[in-house]
Amino acid sequence: GERNVSEASALVRARYSAFAYRIPGFIMATTHPDNRDWDEDRVRWAKSLDRVGMFDSFTFVGLELLDVGDAKPTGAGEQVARFRATLEARKDDGAVTEGQRLAVVETSRFLPNEDGSGLLYSGGDVTADVEGLESTVLNQ
Repeated sequence: GERNVSEASALVRARYSAFAYRIPGFIMATTHPDNRDWDEDRVRWAKSLDRVGMFDSFTFVGLELLDVGDAKPTGAGEQVARFRATLEARKDDGAVTEGQRLAVVETSRFLPNEDGSGLLYSGGDVTADVEGLESTVLNQ
């Protein structure tokens, strides 16, 4: 896949596809070093994506772009995009049951790559798309 993605909306779609098709190399290549998940040890990071990063836990079943701030940078070249991802649990884990669908909304932030070749995912706020929990940030 293309690694020099210059618009937040395109990078959201590309990263969603990489999660859906389990392509950790693309996820790592499009993550900014300021991101809390960034790890110099690529093997450890890839294993973490399998265990913790949802590769093993969910099937990715839908993506909807909600609000794209490509034209509204918030500073230092930052761009934002808000999207809804629908996931289906692959197995029971105590919090979800196999086959259960979940929707989350993320407001993602993207920063320019240091070499000027495009944007990198720097982080985001994930909330549940459930009535009454819309303002609860899940990934703090």
